Amino acid sequence: MDALILNTDRHHENWAMLRKTVPRGQVQHWLAPSFDHASSLGRELTEFRLAKWQHEPWRVEWYAKRPHGGIFLKSEGRRGENPLHLAEVSYRRWPLYLAPWITRLQRLGCTPLLDIVERVPESCISELSRSFSKELLTYNCNRLRRLQ
Repeated sequence: MDALILNTDRHHENWAMLRKTVPRGQVQHWLAPSFDHASSLGRELTEFRLAKWQHEPWRVEWYAKRPHGGIFLKSEGRRGENPLHLAEVSYRRWPLYLAPWITRLQRLGCTPLLDIVERVPESCISELSRSFSKELLTYNCNRLRRLQ
C-alpha cells in the first residue's frame, strides 16, 4: 500500500497489532488495518509546482523515485528507503510474502484506484493535485504489477 500511494511516513510508530483474548484464555494477534497515509500522493506539492510540471511529463517518474520513507534497508543508513524501491527489494528477497499482493493488484488493475481519487470532493483537492495523484498512482501501480 505504501509503495502504491508513495507513503513516506511509515515507521515503527505507524504499525499496530490488535490483540483479543478468546474463550479459554487464548490470545489472538493480527495486524491492524493500515493507517496514517497523509504523507502520500504528492500532498506537499504546491499548485505552482504542479502547474509547471504539467508540461514536463517525465516529472511523475522522477517524483516517484525521489521520496524516502521511515523504513531502512541497512541499519547504518542515513535515510529511509523509497517505498517503491523497498517493495521491489522485498519482492526479490521474499517473493512468497509479496506475490499474493502483487497478484491482487494485477487482477484489480489501476482503474479502481483512480476512481477513488476521482471521488474526492472538489472542495478537498484541486484539479492539478487530482491529475498528478492519478498519474502517480498509475505509474506506481504499473511498476508494482511488473514485479511478477
